[in-house]
Amino acid sequence: MDTPNKGGKYLRWGLVLAELLLTLRAEGPWLLMLFLLANTLVWGIGSVSETMRFAHRLKLTEPELYHRHQTAFDSGNILKMNFALRREKLKENDEREMKSILRKICFVFKADGLLIAAFLFKYLKYFTVPALALSLVLLTGCASGAAPDETEAPASPTPEITAAPQTPTPTAEPTAEPASKVETLLRSMSLEEKVGQLFIIRPESLSTALTPQQAHDTTGYGVTEWTEDMAAQLEKYPAGGVAIFGKNISSPEQLKNFVAAMQQASSLPLFMGVDEEGGSVSRLANSPAFRTEEGYVLPQFKSMAEIGASGDTGAARTVGFTIGCYLQEYGFNLDFAPVADTNTNPDNVVIGDRAFGSDPELVSQMVAADLEGLHSAGVLGCIKHFPGHGDTVGDTHDGYVSIQKTWDELLSAELIPFINNLDNTDMVMVAHISLPNVTGDGLPASLSGELISGKLRGDLGYDGVVITDSLAMGAIAQEYTSADCAVMALDAGVDILLMPEDYAAAFEGVVQAVEDGRLSMERINESVRRVLELKDQLGLL
Repeated sequence: MDTPNKGGKYLRWGLVLAELLLTLRAEGPWLLMLFLLANTLVWGIGSVSETMRFAHRLKLTEPELYHRHQTAFDSGNILKMNFALRREKLKENDEREMKSILRKICFVFKADGLLIAAFLFKYLKYFTVPALALSLVLLTGCASGAAPDETEAPASPTPEITAAPQTPTPTAEPTAEPASKVETLLRSMSLEEKVGQLFIIRPESLSTALTPQQAHDTTGYGVTEWTEDMAAQLEKYPAGGVAIFGKNISSPEQLKNFVAAMQQASSLPLFMGVDEEGGSVSRLANSPAFRTEEGYVLPQFKSMAEIGASGDTGAARTVGFTIGCYLQEYGFNLDFAPVADTNTNPDNVVIGDRAFGSDPELVSQMVAADLEGLHSAGVLGCIKHFPGHGDTVGDTHDGYVSIQKTWDELLSAELIPFINNLDNTDMVMVAHISLPNVTGDGLPASLSGELISGKLRGDLGYDGVVITDSLAMGAIAQEYTSADCAVMALDAGVDILLMPEDYAAAFEGVVQAVEDGRLSMERINESVRRVLELKDQLGLL
């Protein structure tokens, strides 16, 4: 951090003034050249070394810089590059440090300029006027360019004492702060538009030709082209995002056109999400559409367990960066990854080698590196499956699953990767597992206000976007209607409802809940604001 240092500033300028006096008294230009060299060496080289340390700390390698700039250039969207730089690199302390470096470099320039002006004044008499002008400009620049933290506050004026009381002048009302882009947009949105931002859906949920069960079939009934019917449904039931699966991909070119068509049809930019963890769950990399006779087109990673076993966080960062780069190429801006579960139960059938390992500290480090890689490529990350799916035996895709651990037991293992990455992630995905020894409401985690508002937001202090796991999974769809689970999740503190079984019913259920007072508009605005702020950070708005 750049701290005020008035003594150091006066010392520097005292030395320069001494050099000026010696230059004016000396015969010949040799002393001037000596001082110019001394200034450059002492002040300039010091700032260069500081700059190199600063650049090293940013950890920007040349290939990554090239790819980031090239990606931004190819896409024609410089905001994508700015987003990655802003989120990952240009934090407040870094900005202050860069300003400090620039001030030191500016000091070298101005000090040398004053010495040159003195030389012109002494040895080249007909340059007297230009020398005086140059000195004035440099000194004025020094005064106006001083950093705010190096200037003294002006003295408070002495209040005047009047002989007789006067009629008080009405105090002007303070000027209201201009509304942010997000707040301005939020105020202009209808209830239906706000509710739509709280859903990420399958593209099949916009097809009137398919039943909800067909839409959520794992491999069948896949939609691969945008139609007028889907456009009409999106206008009626606007959504905040779309999740793509393998059945939506027939070719690389088709995928790119399909994603672009959905973005173009939406009144507000969409989150385009996909499960691309690397390893067995990779919708693009493992798709037959990306395979030729020579092999797979996209990079392959055996498993995250293998990455974790290497103990190399750089490998995890490479996974995130590599995946993020090809996702962005095909129009995606959100990856439902990395898996932050700790594989503490060897009988686990749903996580297994999708997790980085069984050591929560190792998993924590790998998750952080994976997220860093995704952010470097300009793609959002989402840690899952809170509060930890690693110690389960059943699969919430099929039905009810519970964990018998207490909150303290979870804090000592499964929760560690989540807690350590709450400041790094863009979203937290909550699982449908039940925790009878943690909550007393008997609800799955994704619908539990005790867990989401009480534990995740309250005890752990997370104020970012919370998203459910798919609401079409057995643990939810077998017990609750699409409308009921959507309302319950929002009431519990969730921001984004992922893929309800019947999207139209869920959408209308939330609208009705607001209209009859079961959900307040304040609660809806709270979640919509989080969603819009995340989209704004990504450069979508």
